[in-house]
Amino acid sequence: MTNDVMRPTLRTIEGWLADATGQPVPEPDVDLDTDDESTLIWEDSSGVTRALTAGDATRAAEIASESITRLIATAGIDEDFSILWPPLVAAALAARDLGLAVRLLDPVENAPPGRRSPAVAAQWHRLRGLVSAARGDDSEFAETEMRTGISALGAFGAVGYRAQAQEELARWLVDQNRPDDAQPLIDAARTTYADIGATGWLAKLDAWNSSTRKTAPVR
Repeated sequence: MTNDVMRPTLRTIEGWLADATGQPVPEPDVDLDTDDESTLIWEDSSGVTRALTAGDATRAAEIASESITRLIATAGIDEDFSILWPPLVAAALAARDLGLAVRLLDPVENAPPGRRSPAVAAQWHRLRGLVSAARGDDSEFAETEMRTGISALGAFGAVGYRAQAQEELARWLVDQNRPDDAQPLIDAARTTYADIGATGWLAKLDAWNSSTRKTAPVR
């Protein structure tokens, strides 16, 4: 039987896979009984995934606000930070809590450059671009950061994250009335999602793309 230390980790990964493939996200582990901070970090992440997939961005942001303190205190910005941190920022953005989103960026924003691993740095560029775009900051900076994140994620070999970043930039470009610039990114993300079996992400992308085409003005 899987012990209490591993159960939240496995459950979180199962939740990520379920989201990617369009399957139901596992329910909370009601039998979990631990005060181990490292274990609770993974349980937090599982909770964020459940809340986001259920459409409860407010709850996801609440978990993210509490979890970042635990994550930094326990692991700093090393080890699993590059995969546990991005969903927290995504939760803040989904809840439109831009103050929280900025606070979640701070640990990496304020870290010396040598303390950012390639994986963390790649996610940092991606996320600071998204937060900048959400805040309505300089659009050139936001786009540059998102594109830098895409390149860095690709160089690091984070195929799924790169595709998600391509989709995020594409959505933003459409909002900026730049559908022609968005299309190559949409095509690239679709191809990756199909290649890795991320049928849930693919379905969401196609649904959005279809609705966008229906509402696009006729030229």
